[in-house]
Amino acid sequence: MKQYDVLNGNRFYLFFQDEVILEQFQEKINSISFTKEEIDRVLGTILGFPPKAINFYVQMWKEKIRGNLKGFEQMQNRKIGIIYCGCCFVSDVTDFQENVLWLLEKYPYEEAKLDGMFIRIGDERIQVPIGDIRQIRDFHEYIMHHVGVVPA
Repeated sequence: MKQYDVLNGNRFYLFFQDEVILEQFQEKINSISFTKEEIDRVLGTILGFPPKAINFYVQMWKEKIRGNLKGFEQMQNRKIGIIYCGCCFVSDVTDFQENVLWLLEKYPYEEAKLDGMFIRIGDERIQVPIGDIRQIRDFHEYIMHHVGVVPA
């Protein structure tokens, strides 16, 4: 397998659940030209992050790379961290509900639900109520107000 510097010289290791997932990863790696966007998309997908979260992360860094610091800062202000079932990633607060539902469908494990889902806003870590869609919707409204984003 080819070796690539995907994290700016920082060493990291990926472990795969089985050979099929490893082969899928190798195929994707061999088919990209290694722009930061492509690398971030492949890694986000292989790490099991929701598609909307991957898009948000990629767009946020595109704004910074382009020198659009105002756009980057606006996205930073809408950024929350989501932690569930071994996944830890950033999300636009406006995509919270969709990303949570995606995670619960993708990782329907009782043990993960018992461990809980959390969001991180700045230094604050808050447990997410995942009992039903109404709780998730109400919590989404709460965090939208918490970070100062008015729902559309």
